[in-house]
This record gives sequence, C-alpha cells and structure tokens, in this order.
Amino acid sequence: MGQNGAEVTRIEYMGTRLYQQAYSPASQDAEWRFAYSSMLTDISAMNELAAEANFKRHIGMGQVMQAFTAVTLVDFYGDVPYSDAIGGIENLNPSADSGASIYAAALALLDSAIGNFTTDDNATDPVKRLLL
Repeated sequence: MGQNGAEVTRIEYMGTRLYQQAYSPASQDAEWRFAYSSMLTDISAMNELAAEANFKRHIGMGQVMQAFTAVTLVDFYGDVPYSDAIGGIENLNPSADSGASIYAAALALLDSAIGNFTTDDNATDPVKRLLL
C-alpha cells in the first residue's frame, strides 16, 4: 500500500512519534481508493475470466491478492466494507464488515487458493495454449 502504509505501520518512517501530527485524513485517500476502485474490482474481473477458461491457478492468485488487500484494509482502517463493497452502482453505500469477519473471509480465500494451486483440474497451460 505504498509509502503511507509503510509509515503507518512502522513508526520510524513517520517523521514524528505522534500520529495526530503525521497525517491528515486526505493522506490516506489513495490507499482506500486504490484498494476499492482498482485492486478488488480488477481481481473480481480477472477471476470471472479465469473461471470461464478453467484457469484455477489464476483464480488462486486472485484469491491470494484479494485476501491480502482485505486484511491490509482492516489493518489500516479497522472495520471496512467488504462483503458488498464492489457492487458498483448497485450499492453506493456499502455497510462495514467487522475486522474479525474479514479476517475469517481472508482465511477462507487462502484455503480455496491452496486448493486451486494444487488441483490437477486446470485448463491447458496458457503459454502452451498460445503455442498450439
């Protein structure tokens, strides 16, 4: 999550030991916006395409990235929208999920990712498929 994330989680990068003096609310906008408008929506789109092509390993990669993004949001902000966060115009005001429920969802995603990485039920390797 970039320089701001490094500064929030590692006090020596902040330039001061007082959080109140180190950041304005606007300094966190980029992380929030990037997570919701780029990462989670792109992962969702990628996983849909990977499911259509039966690329289970790609789905697994998306699940790992989604779990990482969700847990990072909780670590930065506490309770955040997750379960209905990327509904688009259908839901412009998603409700916040508890950090504990997001951690549980992330662990479930990682368990599913392990299954997708280890399955023999994958489509032909995409590189080999291009060469055919």
